[in-house]
Amino acid sequence: MRTAPGEWGDESETGVQFTKEQWESIQKIRVILQTDPSEDEFTEEEEQDQALTTELMQFCMLIVMQDMSKITVYDSPLMHFLAVMGIDAYTKTLRSSLHYTKFLAAVLYINRLIILEVAVPAEAWPILQSRNDIPDVPKSIKRIRSKHLCEGLFSPTSYILSQLAMGKAFNKMHKSAPNIHWLENQETIFYKGQPVQLEKISKMYYAVNKELQEMLTWLMFKKAVPNIDLSQITNSIAWSQEFRRNEYSFIQHPQNKHLDVGYQGLLKCAREAREKRQIMKKGISG
Repeated sequence: MRTAPGEWGDESETGVQFTKEQWESIQKIRVILQTDPSEDEFTEEEEQDQALTTELMQFCMLIVMQDMSKITVYDSPLMHFLAVMGIDAYTKTLRSSLHYTKFLAAVLYINRLIILEVAVPAEAWPILQSRNDIPDVPKSIKRIRSKHLCEGLFSPTSYILSQLAMGKAFNKMHKSAPNIHWLENQETIFYKGQPVQLEKISKMYYAVNKELQEMLTWLMFKKAVPNIDLSQITNSIAWSQEFRRNEYSFIQHPQNKHLDVGYQGLLKCAREAREKRQIMKKGISG
């Protein structure tokens, strides 16, 4: 991690470069998290939570509203984070614009929410006055927007807007890659860039099937499950009037009357259950 030069860090280190104010906020958050409320200034855990929330908000403001006029783009902690998100850890390559713009859009949305809270908070913060105490709300929103949210400024949001616009332009020029494609050996399928080996799917299928069989055996009170030809079962939603009933079950379909899928078989298993699975006693009718 790299912080501000001088007493706050060493310029020769690599990583995120925080300003003095950002680094101080990080240290305050650490102190609050490591503090036992019963042994320090916080008389209650709720007070500690409020102090932590306030300091986290302070840190978010310092990150999102940072003046970048005297630093390079990726010296900003937020832009540094986005640069890292632009790397695909699996392929060890940069993400395409199609897969990267979604991160930009998500961060842009969060930035706007944070700055909106700064401009007109519904309730007062120790570091922000409430909307009711702001003399001119529209003017406050316009002032903060023109300083932090518009393109062409020295702010993180401005750079995000520029990159997002460029990414959208690239997305229109190039056809999107298919979400699913096979490897040449036909043993691995890629879904959204992530490899899925069919061998693992096969193992998962057998494991899930085994677990379902065990669950079904438990539900049947360890009795044999009756064999039913599934191809002979009708479960059509076209039977609309009956399907809309809350108690609808496929066994009530007229074409399923020939199947022995009622509750009588399960009731018989319950009556015959013994030891821990016994839930019915002799002399009590079903």
